[in-house]
Amino acid sequence: TAQASSAVVSSVINQAGVIQARRLESQGGEIVLRGGDEGTVMVAGTLDATGGSAGAAGGRGWAMGGRIDVRGAQVGLTATAKLDASGDAGGGTILVGGGFQGHDGGPNAQQTVVWPGATLTADARVQGPGGTLVVWADGSTQYGGIASARGGALGGDGGSAEVSGKESLFFQGTVDLRSPLGQTGHLLLDPKFILIQAGGPDPATGQTFGNNPGGSATISGTTLGTALNTTFVTLQANSDITVDDNVTQTGLAFGLQLQAGRSIIFNANRVVTLNGGNFDATINHGAAVAVQRDPGVAQFVMNSGAQILTNGGKAAVDVGAFGGANVGEVRIGNGTGPATISTGGGSIFLNGRGGAGGSGADGIRVDSGSLLQTTSGDVSLFGNGGAGTD
Repeated sequence: TAQASSAVVSSVINQAGVIQARRLESQGGEIVLRGGDEGTVMVAGTLDATGGSAGAAGGRGWAMGGRIDVRGAQVGLTATAKLDASGDAGGGTILVGGGFQGHDGGPNAQQTVVWPGATLTADARVQGPGGTLVVWADGSTQYGGIASARGGALGGDGGSAEVSGKESLFFQGTVDLRSPLGQTGHLLLDPKFILIQAGGPDPATGQTFGNNPGGSATISGTTLGTALNTTFVTLQANSDITVDDNVTQTGLAFGLQLQAGRSIIFNANRVVTLNGGNFDATINHGAAVAVQRDPGVAQFVMNSGAQILTNGGKAAVDVGAFGGANVGEVRIGNGTGPATISTGGGSIFLNGRGGAGGSGADGIRVDSGSLLQTTSGDVSLFGNGGAGTD
């Protein structure tokens, strides 16, 4: 149809068929599924809000993808669910459980589960930017799906994606935000705590929403490495990020950002290896939500045997200004053994400011024979101790 179309369903929903809200002119249509404040929405079929080409119907040009919005107290996309808001002129928007960081004014899910096999697609099929993908819950989110918001084959940047639960997240799916001719998009994971660790709950379980992880986001090093092959990745935690699994990037040189409201800790012998991408870490991040940040002085700590290897990318560790105070210690090595930051030809930047005394009072401590190594880049260290001395 040449008219804007929409499909709206309210209350408790089990959707297993096909709902279409296509459009051939300007932009795709809109599909909205609402389960109410206490209802459950389960999608097992196809939601199609694609925007096609109207050239054959009068030469009106390409259409952008439309909008798909699925919400309820509990939201699930099963293995057979297919949500598509792609368009020839650019990707549309897919919202599952809520809007960006849960702040778009609409109702938010308490629990969201995306099973392995479920697909969310907001690609630019010909020319234009990739779309926007959000998977959200105010409580817990399990994500095992396959998502894509790629830029067009003839031009256009990759899209953006956020996958998160305010309290807890388990991420074991894929997100592709690449573009053949434009800039790659950005994936954001942003709960309260983030634990990079092998194993964890299986996102294929929990159809009754009874098996959601509590208290932290869990992502394996293998899954994170796979994500870094297809997009820039930002891990943003209101409190702490803990690296307890090795992360290896083997594809293109996309960067990794770690942003913590309090601390970032590399456990012993854990290694992050990038293939020319930049490593950027910020502790005591000023954008952290105060009620979600646990108290305590911020620290960036690389324990014995931990390594950051960028193979040409820069490595930077900085301290933010949460609560108006730029306080956070940077510690490379922990007194029992050395740690390593090696960048090939990339630069190294460390900035630390110690607390008032005791643990975390140092600005920067490079301990136990730890190594900061670059073949041709600059090494910049800016440390201020807790007593106010450099």
